[in-house]
Amino acid sequence: MNAQLNSVAPIGKTYRKPGNAGTKSFRFVVLSAAILSILAVLILLLQSSQNSIVSRKPLSTGFVATDFVGSWLGLHEWTYQGSAGQDLTIRIIDSDGCNPRIRLIDPDGELISSFKQRHDNIILTDTVIAISLSKSGEYVIQVTTLGKGWYTIRVN
Repeated sequence: MNAQLNSVAPIGKTYRKPGNAGTKSFRFVVLSAAILSILAVLILLLQSSQNSIVSRKPLSTGFVATDFVGSWLGLHEWTYQGSAGQDLTIRIIDSDGCNPRIRLIDPDGELISSFKQRHDNIILTDTVIAISLSKSGEYVIQVTTLGKGWYTIRVN
């Protein structure tokens, strides 16, 4: 009686079945490497808490600009020189459904305000942060989007 033994090779080991001298082991190694590569990329994307900065530009009071975010991983940073006690209004207008998110960071690097446009299936086209600045120095306004698209930023 001829019994055939099926076995599974541990990860990193090759398995060779008599008669198919290298084909199965080569396929196993290539498939394992491809799966591990895909998992590594997914883990990096999920663990990435900071997006790559696409641009960093200065703002001033009365400033209005239109800009394009070409990638969902892109991050636009705008800098603003503020004074303690100053009232600041930042308005982001979504021009074509890119759904911008906005964060305001104080001169010490602390997040002091953030706003997402999408809440419970309601999509807004205008995002506003109005705040009285507590410190003097350079503030950072970060704009990210859920997709590619144009937005307008206005500072008063």
